[in-house]
Amino acid sequence: MIIGVVVGVFAKDGVDKTLNNLEWHGTPIPLLIGLLIMIFPSLAAVEWELFPSLFKSASLWLQLTVSFLINWTISPFVMLALAWITLPDARMERYRRGVALVGVARCIAMVMIWNTIARGNNNLCAMNVIINSILQIILFSPYALLFVNILASASSSSPNMEINYQQVATIVAIYLCLPLAAGLLTRLIVKLSMTSSGENRFFNWINHLATIVFANQGKEVIDNIGKVFRTMVPLALYFIIMWSVSFTSFYSLHKRRSQQHKWIAKLSTGGYEQIVAQSFTASSNNFELAIAVSTAVFGADAPETLAATLGTLTEVPILLLLSYVALYLRRRLQW
Repeated sequence: MIIGVVVGVFAKDGVDKTLNNLEWHGTPIPLLIGLLIMIFPSLAAVEWELFPSLFKSASLWLQLTVSFLINWTISPFVMLALAWITLPDARMERYRRGVALVGVARCIAMVMIWNTIARGNNNLCAMNVIINSILQIILFSPYALLFVNILASASSSSPNMEINYQQVATIVAIYLCLPLAAGLLTRLIVKLSMTSSGENRFFNWINHLATIVFANQGKEVIDNIGKVFRTMVPLALYFIIMWSVSFTSFYSLHKRRSQQHKWIAKLSTGGYEQIVAQSFTASSNNFELAIAVSTAVFGADAPETLAATLGTLTEVPILLLLSYVALYLRRRLQW
């Protein structure tokens, strides 16, 4: 991320020339490649072969239902509320819309990393990722129109700044269907042809291409540093609040599971690993998709795109820190 920002600041003209000369569906092709590569390694690491047996678990279905309710009925509105509370003025409206767009993009990639660091339930996390990927193909477009065009916008907003359903649906198809297919195919090829060390070297190499994402916005970050810090406030609050509330709520259920109804007791039987997987799924976002949509709709240098990019710069350090907080709590609470 740091390298990308530095490149964007000191090589702005070169970055712009490269990105502007190669576009597909309104998105620069180098940026498209960088965003896709940020998504598909996590999807390729999913153990798809275990899914048939996992689907037979009733407790897993209950966990997935709870995850759906948190991710699609609570989280987007929490982000929207924080955006309005911290960015209420007219000059921050486009940044507010970008923050709202991040809120409706549920995480399908980085959550696997946080869950692994914190030693959460990998199977549950992987299932949440796949379910959220499928749901985003269906729900992201109408959610984006509702939250960005209506709920996050002032009544006097220009119609020219509104996002279009067909355009968003096309972008979603590109940025979600392609990584899903590529992830499944890559998983199959890697399992058949590579050793574990070769697999690690492969994914470490392709992850460096994500630098393109931050190079694209490096100059904008520095030139708008005041607005950048303001925009990071609702994002930071969101990640901390959603993780803390989710972790505390699931932990409370776990401690009192013997006193609960049968279905609540079943929800809280997974212990630390399950709680961590749910907490990071609730607090993470698919900033790659938010960046792709805002770039194609508003432009690479738009405030909405900058806000979406800041989602990454804010999420990574905070959720990395929370991963180690989770490990500390595991020892402290003697799980």
